[in-house]
Amino acid sequence: MNNKKQIIIRLSVVVIVCLSCLFRIIGIAILAAIPYLLIEKKINKKSFKDIGLSPRSFPGDLKKYWWLIILPVISGVTAVGLSKIIVPEFYQHVLERTQPMLLFDKVFLLIIQLMVLAFIEELVFRAFLQANISTVIKPAYAIAITSFFFSIGHYSSGAVFVVLYDLVFIFIDSLLYGMIFQKTKSVYSCAFSHFIANAVGVFILLIM
Repeated sequence: MNNKKQIIIRLSVVVIVCLSCLFRIIGIAILAAIPYLLIEKKINKKSFKDIGLSPRSFPGDLKKYWWLIILPVISGVTAVGLSKIIVPEFYQHVLERTQPMLLFDKVFLLIIQLMVLAFIEELVFRAFLQANISTVIKPAYAIAITSFFFSIGHYSSGAVFVVLYDLVFIFIDSLLYGMIFQKTKSVYSCAFSHFIANAVGVFILLIM
């Protein structure tokens, strides 16, 4: 496959992923991005490390960037804590956003769901979208753009202030995941951070 055709296909998939987020059809983004990543890896004879899927660096990344990896957890706890003071409806809003896709009454399956969802989302948004946008603009801008689409993809209707509050913290968390990926080039590191943040957030929801 010639270089021009690869660029056109890559751009097409990027557009599909972005439009899927805007229309909140994340399933299409997953079906477009992940197969593309694997097919493009095979065509260009890339290693799993090249696309952020080598687990070998994970222990070292965890030791070196533990402070960055736990920041989304702190962000989530802050979001919940502040919400009790300034936007009490936030709890119900998040519950309504997550209930359709999570099995809150089955703890083991819930943990598996959170792990799989975190890994898939990081594959799509970091290994594919952020990595590809970073090839044409500065990484900081790529992280911000990716985080915008990540946030929109998690949009859930509700009272304006509650929705904005939710989206702001989703955006902040996405920026942090983007920074983790930029520093480690590992899906495992940002997926682990994403999973821990979600798990702590769900635990807080369950005990409130």
